[in-house]
Amino acid sequence: MQLSLSGFLYERRYQSCDLDFAEFVDLACRKGFEAVELRRTQIGVDTPLADVATMRRIVDEAGLFVSCMEARGMPGEDPDRTAFFKALIERAAVMGSRLIKFPGMTGADFTWHRWAADLAASHEIALATNNHVGTIFETAEGSLDALRRFGHDNYGVLYDCLHLRFGGSDHVKAIDALAPWIRNVLIHGGRPNDSGDDPPFIETTIDDPRSQNWQAVFSALRRVGYDGLITVIEHTEDGSLRERIVSTYPALLRAWWEQWKNHG
Repeated sequence: MQLSLSGFLYERRYQSCDLDFAEFVDLACRKGFEAVELRRTQIGVDTPLADVATMRRIVDEAGLFVSCMEARGMPGEDPDRTAFFKALIERAAVMGSRLIKFPGMTGADFTWHRWAADLAASHEIALATNNHVGTIFETAEGSLDALRRFGHDNYGVLYDCLHLRFGGSDHVKAIDALAPWIRNVLIHGGRPNDSGDDPPFIETTIDDPRSQNWQAVFSALRRVGYDGLITVIEHTEDGSLRERIVSTYPALLRAWWEQWKNHG
């Protein structure tokens, strides 16, 4: 298991990040994470390459690596789409990112997307789409259908049990079906609001017993042989809750990972 912290925890309304880059990397290092996932509010296709090189040095000097970057905001059509993606790949390669979070596809023509997967593979970068409500990846069945139709070794899924659960799938059984394609496991403690009222999610933490069935999730991941990225992708603008998350999650997740390795 390689534990990563997403900049989403410090993101404010998808527009800015409350920590500067060096502060974020230093915090992740001090709190016991091995990697950082970078958001568009931290690095984007318009970030000068000289600045990207400086960011890479900051990550290296902290002894961390970049687990994932995102293609949020990618245009839907060429030529802008291709220009955007090439610029993103160039920056991901400089950062040493192993993975790019890729928008979910619609329709049946995957020609451009397969080209993108080939380009990423040439830089040893994988593409993957996260399970998310309101997309074809909100259910295990929809995810499997998309992955099979896409049919590329360099394209997978970012497993998210919260969104699978909210979408009506058995989020534990989904692990067996999605196992060959899982490139990252996303961790956030929010749970569906069973009352049916707004908001649809109740903000909580992973040690809340009403959160996801983490014992079953981790046991299933161990059973299928998963031993890759696990990313804390919580989001709150509450400073005390942010501190609790980064201070308690690393030890808790590692303890669970070891405790439940033989429970599959």
